[in-house]
Parts: sequence; C-alpha cells; structure tokens
Amino acid sequence: MSLELIFFRISNFVWILPAFRQYNNKYFYFFLILPVFDIITGIFRDILYITSNVPYVIQAIFLVASLQGIDKLKRYSFLKFVFVLMVISIMIIVNNRFFEIYIIGFFHFIILYYVLFHFFRYNIEKQTLHLFYIVLVLFQVLNVFKFVNIVALNYDGYFYTVITNFFQIMIGLFFSFFTPDSLMLSFKLVSKR
Repeated sequence: MSLELIFFRISNFVWILPAFRQYNNKYFYFFLILPVFDIITGIFRDILYITSNVPYVIQAIFLVASLQGIDKLKRYSFLKFVFVLMVISIMIIVNNRFFEIYIIGFFHFIILYYVLFHFFRYNIEKQTLHLFYIVLVLFQVLNVFKFVNIVALNYDGYFYTVITNFFQIMIGLFFSFFTPDSLMLSFKLVSKR
C-alpha cells in the first residue's frame, strides 16, 4: 500500500472524529458533512467505480449552506434550491471533469469567504484572537489551494497529495479536541484598563 493511500485512509478516519467533538456548536453540520461525503465518494469510487466529481460539488454546496445558518438559509430558499439544481444539472449535462473541478473550486472560495467572515466577526466582536478560527481558515485555504493547484498547474501528483493529506490529518486531529468554545485557545487583543 502506498504512502499516499495510507494517508488518505487515515485522513478519512480522522475526519469522522471532529463531527462528534463539534456536536452542539455552530460548526457541527460543517464537520458532519465532511466525513459523510468522504464515505459517499468512497462508495462511488471503490464500490460503484464511478469517478464523477458530482458528490464533491454537492458536498461543497452543503458546506456553504452549513456555514450560513438556518435563518439565512430560509431566506430565498426556493431561489437557492433552483440555483443548486441548475449547477448539478449543468454538471451532469456537460460531464467534464475539469469543469466539475472549477465548480468545486468556486464553492470552496465561497466557503473561504464565510470562514473568513466568521473569523473577522468573532475577532472584532470579542476583541479576541481564537486559534480555532485561525485553524479553520488555514483548513479552508488548504482546500482552495488544492483546487487552484489542480486547475492552474493541472497537477495532482504524489508528493503534493501526501503533504496535503498529512496537514489535513493534523487539522482534523485539532478539530477533534478543540471547539469554538475552547477558552484556552483565546487570546485577548485589547487589554483592559
């Protein structure tokens, strides 16, 4: 078994753990969607021998939705549903792996936007720098970089995959132990007078 496959399997297992740790906080669904879709894409790839990126697109759409919150999801929900349906329909009609990667990358930029928004909002409101949000931003930047690297350089080589999976395992372990409520990760930005 190659190092790449070993890291990939370990990463899939490790990313199940944060869903349990993040239960009952605002990122629970975000961390639940990650391993659920890893399992779904594994079934597609390993059992059904379907190499489509459509599950990754659906995962990215659900990740965006999980970061918006229920109140924002209710607003214009029909239009959002139509948009998602159109994206998936276009992907199925076009049936082009490269196009699918662009769509996934697009949604990961949206996810990065929401993660950065949460990061800055928390820091400004609480006047606190919280390591949880920094690692969340780092995780999403890593995901965006992965898609930019594949699209721009058309490269998904062995070394890059091993390094990326290693960092994702470390980040997954971090989220398995810490939540946004972990006070030991908070550092006040403004001192009290």
